Amino acid sequence: MERVARIVILSDSGGSPVGGAVVTVARATISVPELAYVTGDDGRVRIGLPPGPALLSVALPSGEVRTIEVAVGDEAEGVLSMTIEAGPAASGPR
Repeated sequence: MERVARIVILSDSGGSPVGGAVVTVARATISVPELAYVTGDDGRVRIGLPPGPALLSVALPSGEVRTIEVAVGDEAEGVLSMTIEAGPAASGPR
């Protein structure tokens, strides 16, 4: 199974980008060998994910960690836009 490029965009509940967050793939339909990805100042990071369900772990610059379940389509490239809430929950793709 091939991985497809995904642009992950993290923003806070106010719509501001979350730069410096560390994103790891906790679970996917196949192994994703990269250890971690760091969002840029614009809150974006490019990740190769296989189609299907995936679980992302996001370590925020504040030290808080969130897990987010995503559904990855099989199109050649796509965007996963996620809002990170200040508290125990995070929302999935919008």
